[in-house]
Amino acid sequence: MRAIDIYQTGPVREGDDGTYVRLEGGGQSVDVPGRYLEAQFTDGTHDIAFLTHGILHEEQLSICLLSEGVLLDLLEMGWLFTQSALENISVTESRISFCFPASKAWRLSVSHHLNWRSPLWFAGVTRQRKFQSYFNLEKIRE
Repeated sequence: MRAIDIYQTGPVREGDDGTYVRLEGGGQSVDVPGRYLEAQFTDGTHDIAFLTHGILHEEQLSICLLSEGVLLDLLEMGWLFTQSALENISVTESRISFCFPASKAWRLSVSHHLNWRSPLWFAGVTRQRKFQSYFNLEKIRE
């Protein structure tokens, strides 16, 4: 896994179902939840984009898995009345570690195919599909 600088943000769209921003780059264009592109990575097959929403006192983080202009998977984090920022991002060959909010540390790995996963039991964390995901998320510090 490595950091990339392919995507740029395009127009922001406000809707009843949230805020979306267009990610453009590498000959691709896709609308994803969020407002600000914080970080982007690739594992050689998929691209992973970390986006925040810019909501005062209630920051949200969207982690998007992209392939050829398609949003394959989505993981979202957010807590009420919690000011936070995406911090301490580090990358190894197979994982991304980060803090969000600052008091919680996470480790994220990505499979090359959709896997069965138990539902997430972390408060404030949701994913696109309840029982299947490309993402494997571990909490490493509360």
